[in-house]
Amino acid sequence: MEIARAHRTDANNRSRGQCVVTLEWHRNTIMAITHMERRYLPTGRTSIRSTGEVVVEMMTRDYFVERLWLKTDGTALWEQQPLAL
Repeated sequence: MEIARAHRTDANNRSRGQCVVTLEWHRNTIMAITHMERRYLPTGRTSIRSTGEVVVEMMTRDYFVERLWLKTDGTALWEQQPLAL
């Protein structure tokens, strides 16, 4: 496990500065991220942002399904609006 700082962008695409995240690595792959006391797991989907950054989709579920896109090195994340179950 590695504690790191990541640049955070909220669901309305506003920069929110930096946040502290805990990254769980297996070899060179992020297996989980803990952000704001929630543990997100990878969904297997990847994408390329308009800036050229490769990102992976992470998701957690309880009363809501919450997703975020995480840069593959863990240095930036983009939140999405939660979906009610």
